Amino acid sequence: MPIRPAGYAEVAPPTARGLHNYWRYLMGIGAGIFLLAVGGVLAFAVSDRISGVDLTMVGYILMGAGALGIALVLLLNGQRTRASHTTVVEEHRDLRDPRDPRI
Repeated sequence: MPIRPAGYAEVAPPTARGLHNYWRYLMGIGAGIFLLAVGGVLAFAVSDRISGVDLTMVGYILMGAGALGIALVLLLNGQRTRASHTTVVEEHRDLRDPRDPRI
């Protein structure tokens, strides 16, 4: 077992079936972080003016959308991991012995 730094979260490798959901989760987190970063730059670092467009407000809107996106991804992923999947196997046996002459 490799040595990991303190605080490193152990993440189970995805199975072939769950690979699609795993990448959707990562892309959702990445898109939310990207929206937060672009919104922060527009809201706090850009001082240019475009007629009819308030870049500060656009930045705030993008930051809100990024935060909402990250919250939804984490919430939906948490619900999916808590869901239980059970398989019911029913077995029917005929208890009569066909070689028994009494039957």
